[in-house]
Amino acid sequence: MEVTGRPLVIRSTDPHALHAAAKAVKGSHSLLASATPETAGELRKTAEAFGHVLAVTSPDLDGLASATTKLKEEGFNRPGIAFSGPIACGAISDQHRRPQGGVEGEFQPPGLSHSDLHRTKGRLEETVLAVNEISKYGGLCVLPSFDPAQIASLLRFA
Repeated sequence: MEVTGRPLVIRSTDPHALHAAAKAVKGSHSLLASATPETAGELRKTAEAFGHVLAVTSPDLDGLASATTKLKEEGFNRPGIAFSGPIACGAISDQHRRPQGGVEGEFQPPGLSHSDLHRTKGRLEETVLAVNEISKYGGLCVLPSFDPAQIASLLRFA
C-alpha cells in the first residue's frame, strides 16, 4: 500500500487474516477476496467498517447467487463476484453464463465481477484466461504474477 498508493486486492481463505489486513489499510477502498457464502456475512461487516469492497466466491453459480443476493438484502450494495474456475473451460462457461442471466435467465448477481486466475497451470493458460476476461466481460482480472511478455496480449484487448 505504501509503495503503490493504490487499492489492493487482499486475498485469503482466513476471515481473521482478511479482517486484520482490512484494518491495516483502512479507507483504501481495497478488494477483500474471497469470501465464501459461509463467511460473507462476517466479512461484509469488515468491509463496511474499513471502507472496502468484498468479493464473494463459490465453486458454482448457485453459491454466488445466494451469497450476493443475501449481501444485497442486508444493504451491502458493493459486492464483488470472484470467478475462480479451476480450468479454462469452466471459467469460460461461467463467463458466458454470467451476463446472459444464467441458463434459464434467472441468475443476475449484483456487483463488480473479477476473475482470480491464481489456479492456472502456467503462463500460457493464465494469459489466455486473462485475454478472455478482459475482452469479454471482466471488471478486474487478478493475475498471480506478471511477465512483461504478457503485456502485448493483454493490452490488445484492454
